[in-house]
Order: sequence, then structure tokens, then C-alpha cells
Amino acid sequence: MPRSRRHVVACSLALGGLALCRTAHAEEDWWGRDKALHFGVGVAIGGGGYALAVPFLDASWQRATVGGAAVLGAGLAKEGWDALGHGDPSTADFAWDL
Repeated sequence: MPRSRRHVVACSLALGGLALCRTAHAEEDWWGRDKALHFGVGVAIGGGGYALAVPFLDASWQRATVGGAAVLGAGLAKEGWDALGHGDPSTADFAWDL
């Protein structure tokens, strides 16, 4: 797949995930413990994706892309699950995931 097409797909997935999330309200706590957990788990997933890609990919940007895609996928899945009625979907949570 050409690089430009991959960027379009990635942006479409990100925007689609944001469409699933409700708008973050001004009263939502952007610095709460929940957001720190989202950030920490995102870092762990991204680092794990990077580490798992090391034996298969030579360039560091490729490994970083795998880690970033893992974080994006996990964030979209979690907020999508919340949007289906299993939680409270939030753009702030998604932002901290990324």
C-alpha cells in the first residue's frame, strides 16, 4: 500500500474513533488519575508493540509505527467498547491514550 494511502487510512481510523467518543466537557478532569492510567497503559502498549517488532523490522520508524498503531487500536477499541454502553466514552481518555 502506498505511503499516502496508509496515512489516509490511519487518519480515517483516528477520526472514526473520535466520532465514537462523546465530546469532552469542560468539567471533565483532564489531569485525573484515570487519565494517568490511560497514558501509562498507552506507553506500555506502544513500547510493547515496538519491542515485538524489533526482530521483524529494521528501521526504527517502522517499529515506532507498529507501536503507535497498537496504541491507536487499543484506544479505539476501548472507547468503542465504552460507546456501546459498557462505560463512559471520552475524547480526553482517547487523547491520553495517544
